[in-house]
Amino acid sequence: QQRYYQEIYDVISEYKDYCVLGHLDLLKRYDKAGDYPFEKIEPMVTKILKQVIADGKGIEINTSSHAYGLTDLMPSRKSASKWSGNERYLCR
Repeated sequence: QQRYYQEIYDVISEYKDYCVLGHLDLLKRYDKAGDYPFEKIEPMVTKILKQVIADGKGIEINTSSHAYGLTDLMPSRKSASKWSGNERYLCR
């Protein structure tokens, strides 16, 4: 999962013609290894969200995770908590 988040960061660092970053936690839906500990990806998620905020973009909050039997939103509540204070950029 580390590489997935690095790829997202690399793309948003170079490509600025987007409005909303979606599917931040898409791997949660398909990873056969199960839920990846947030602590392992937290630094990269924070870095991604800081870049999205600096770019003046939004993030998608996807609630379809419940239809897939996941226990949290996408991005997770822990990831979204890094967004605190920047709610004006949230897109639902």
